[in-house]
Amino acid sequence: MAAHVFADDVKAKVEELSNAESGTAAFLSKYQQGLQEIVDGLDDTELRELEEQRVQWEREKFPEDVQRRYESSTEHWIFLVLI
Repeated sequence: MAAHVFADDVKAKVEELSNAESGTAAFLSKYQQGLQEIVDGLDDTELRELEEQRVQWEREKFPEDVQRRYESSTEHWIFLVLI
């Protein structure tokens, strides 16, 4: 969830940590750390909004862009972060 909502921030953080471009092995090796740093940096309001969006997604369908990305992926794709 956070990986989708904060995709641009996560990408920038992982590029900073890995000193590598998106999609490279070095980038992927730092992805979880970068994602966790973004989530850890969220304030209470942002965490509450993320939780509300997660609940909404569970009641309704996931947004089309998330469905398409997940369905077309041939690799394991993490799109939810449980908080």
